[in-house]
Amino acid sequence: LNNPLAGVVGFAELLRDLPGDPEQREDLRQMHASALRCRDIVQGLLSFVRKEKGEIRRVSINAAAEAAIALLEYRMIKSEGIRVDADLCGPAPEIAAEDTPVEQVVVNLLSNAIDALKGRPEPRAIRLRTRREAERVILEVEDTGPGVPPGERSRIFDAFHTSKPLGQGTGLGLAISRQIVEKYGGTLRCEEAPGGGARFVAAFPLCRRNLPLPPQPPPLPAPFPGRRVLIVDDEPELVRLMSRLLQGDGLEIVAAHSYREGLARLTENDFDLVVSDV
Repeated sequence: LNNPLAGVVGFAELLRDLPGDPEQREDLRQMHASALRCRDIVQGLLSFVRKEKGEIRRVSINAAAEAAIALLEYRMIKSEGIRVDADLCGPAPEIAAEDTPVEQVVVNLLSNAIDALKGRPEPRAIRLRTRREAERVILEVEDTGPGVPPGERSRIFDAFHTSKPLGQGTGLGLAISRQIVEKYGGTLRCEEAPGGGARFVAAFPLCRRNLPLPPQPPPLPAPFPGRRVLIVDDEPELVRLMSRLLQGDGLEIVAAHSYREGLARLTENDFDLVVSDV
């Protein structure tokens, strides 16, 4: 499913950014959002069944929180009108984990809080807090929504159990989040916030080992107009999508739909870059 979904998401993004009728642009925005939901469901299922172990590093819980807020900022602040209060302790406490899964936990908890606040009266607010507590690192996500009834607080972490309306939840976000937190020796629980909303508390062991920091991504290079790029992929829609995206940077694109065709192209021409499927 990921390959055709990548085509739907990518072409929807291309069309969404073109000038056009406002109603059509809104239709494209809805199509893009629905495709992203499908992608999240597929990725959630994969995350739930996969048990791979990556390299454990020193991960800043504050950095994971900031990355999650940046990812969801448009949805929270501009789209839903939700106030976000981040209270991140300093110096930033570190845990022994992989950075991407920890960020996914924060994204899942924030996404649940956003859903809980939809259609609610003011104030619609989310509070994200980090702190160190003895040998534990605590992450809290609290909202001013309706809260979770006491009888539901243990069930919400069961896979495929959801309290959301039909079609609006998969019942995997909290199950995956607890699985990730426990993988790194932590705990995840739900409790009632002082104002009656929900508060999710993730507690991780403080990192005491001399582990490496996550690698920093290299800066993106400037486009190089006129350079030749070979794209090799057996999914025609992905080849077309990548060609459209790269041509926008003024690059010359040559496409191949199989590895044999790609090897033949390499013997015929010189290329500055090859983008190839496995």
